[in-house]
Parts: sequence; structure tokens; C-alpha cells
Amino acid sequence: MKVVHIINRIDGNGVTRAVFNLCQELSLRGIESEIIVSKPTDLPIPEGISLTCLTSKGLLNSNKKTNIVRRMAKYSLGGLLFYKLKAKRKSAELEQSLLSKNIDVVFLHCHYSKILYSNVSKLPCYMVLHNKKSLQLKAKWWLPSKINMMVMANAIKNKPKLAVSKSVKNDVRRRLKVADNMIEVIPNIIDAEDIRLRAGEQLLPLALSLQPKNYLIAVGRLDKQKRFDRLLNAYAEAGVSQQLVIAGDGRLRKQLERLAGTLNIAHLVHFIGHIDNPYPLIHQAKALVLTSDYEGLPTVLIEALLLKTAVIATACSGVREAVKGAKGATIVPIRNMKCLVDAIRATCEQKNIIVQSQALEECFAKEQVAERYFRLVSNFEAR
Repeated sequence: MKVVHIINRIDGNGVTRAVFNLCQELSLRGIESEIIVSKPTDLPIPEGISLTCLTSKGLLNSNKKTNIVRRMAKYSLGGLLFYKLKAKRKSAELEQSLLSKNIDVVFLHCHYSKILYSNVSKLPCYMVLHNKKSLQLKAKWWLPSKINMMVMANAIKNKPKLAVSKSVKNDVRRRLKVADNMIEVIPNIIDAEDIRLRAGEQLLPLALSLQPKNYLIAVGRLDKQKRFDRLLNAYAEAGVSQQLVIAGDGRLRKQLERLAGTLNIAHLVHFIGHIDNPYPLIHQAKALVLTSDYEGLPTVLIEALLLKTAVIATACSGVREAVKGAKGATIVPIRNMKCLVDAIRATCEQKNIIVQSQALEECFAKEQVAERYFRLVSNFEAR
């Protein structure tokens, strides 16, 4: 059997790690996996996983004039509709690539892949939903937001769907009018053994200069969803002595660095960019902090708890599911800055924080999650 996973890009985020873990677990069950991406990557690919990159250009080449057209189209029509209009050549290349392979099932892991696939001939597929679409597709004003949701609803209609959490499922059912029997909840694979093994690898020079269990860490893309501005403001107001490490890259990095300077905490905050293995840093931290407006299933919280590191998180979608049954997690209201500040102070003042994660390890065990995917693939092949 062979499956294909389609994703927009490989960038080391939670979705990328989830796809890699799934491919590796399925391979142990005799299922060959291939990943198709829309954008090239320089990041290493795990052994045993083949990668194909689509080379077709979109509707417009990149220059100053066309970039203005893009921005105007996204602002007035919505990013997804514009992407759908400009992605026809890429969809044709994707279809040709899929038809040249002996594919049993296709898994679509990002909203761009779902739009690409809406122009492709019907092959067995699952729409995997990793995030809360009502917020992920929200634009700057109501019309493009509505168009984005309409385009997404049309792309996924009449196709079986998988949600990584109950909150994602409920959001899709309510906002995209998806029938309950058309969507199943299967969480991401969390490889606890591998996480602990990688946590024991050599520390970065920065980590060697920090006192173990005496700094805070945040991990993720530096974009609007993750609300690192909220984290920096809360950290500055908390006035704790522990330094803050931010591991991740994104378009808001310079803006966040300027904010740290404005708040007079630049000497305490380390922006280290994306790193392939953040686990040694997470393991040594006093606590991991997540301040997102929304999530699908915040895997990094689970990973931190598995490494016996306390977590502080805003009560956005998916967070309570991610930490259910574990000890050592502090959940605060999203828009209550005082609660977040108090949580940071209280955590930093505690000498020994008891963290228990056995329930999480059982809930997200790689064997049982991979087995559910294996049954999906097997059922498709049997039809």
C-alpha cells in the first residue's frame, strides 16, 4: 500500500512533525509514504520518506507590481479564492504526479493543499484538519473572511475529514456546516520515547549558558496566531528574573524584537530562530509558555509535559484537550493579562513543580493513533 501526504511546505512546525511521525509509523505497518509539497525546502527529511516538490508557478510571477495585485486581491476577495484562481497549473501538475503513482489514499494536511486538490480528479482522500478554520481563515474584514470560508467549505464538501481535536471538529461542524458522520477525531502522533531521547542530545551554546530550570521558553512560528506580543507584554509586566527563550521564526520576528526593546527586556529575551531539536531547551526550562489566540492541538504543550516541564497556556481551542489528565499545566483566560502575569510570577517563584504526564502518553500513544490511520487506509483499499 502507498499513501501520499500533501502539505504546502516543510518548515519544522507542528503539522510537519505530525506528518513525519505518521509516515514513519505507517512504514512500520508496511505502508509506503510520500510527501508532496508546494514549496521547496532545505530542512532534512527523515529516512524512508520520499519528497516531491511541485515546480509550477502560480498565476503571477513575483515582482513589485504583481505583489500589489496579490495584496489587493487578498484584501478584497480573500486569500483562498485568489490562491484557487492562480493554482490551476499547480493543480494540473499535482494531478499528473498522483496519477503516475500507484496511490491508495491521499491525506491533505493544510488548507492550501485542499484548494489544490479541489481541481484534481477524484482519488481516495482524507481532509486532515489541524487548526480552527473559523479563526485561521479570518481576514481583515468580513467579506474576504466569508469568501475564505465558502471556498474552504466547497473544497472539503462530500469528502471524509479528520480533525486533530474535538474543538477543531466542533468548529468545522458549526462554521462549515459539516455533518457529524463526515468527520472523525484522530489526534496527532506523539512519540514520547523519541522526544525523551532527543531531549538528551547535546545542548545549544545558549542552553549551556542558562541555569537549568531557571528560564522560560516559548516555541512556535512568529506570526499573529501565536501572539508572542502578548507573551512579551506579560513577561515584561511580571518582572521575573528568569530569562525568556523564543524558538521559532516568522514574518513578525523584527517587529517582536523591536517590542522587546521598547519594553526594556531585550537583554532578557533570546530570539534563537527555528531549531531542528528544541527538546533539550524545553527539558531544561522552568516552564513552557503558549499564548496563542487559537490552536488545533498544541503538540508543544504535550511534548513539554512529557519532558516533565511545566506549562502555562492561554485557554484557546485545543489546549484543554492537549493537557487533559496531566499535572503541571496552568491554563489562563485568553484575554486576561493579569491572570497570565500572575501565572508567570507564580510559576517562576515555585521551587519544585510536580509534572505528571502518564495520561497524556497513553492518550497520544503512537501505536494506537497509527493503528487508526492504518485501518483507514486498509478500509479504502478494500472498497
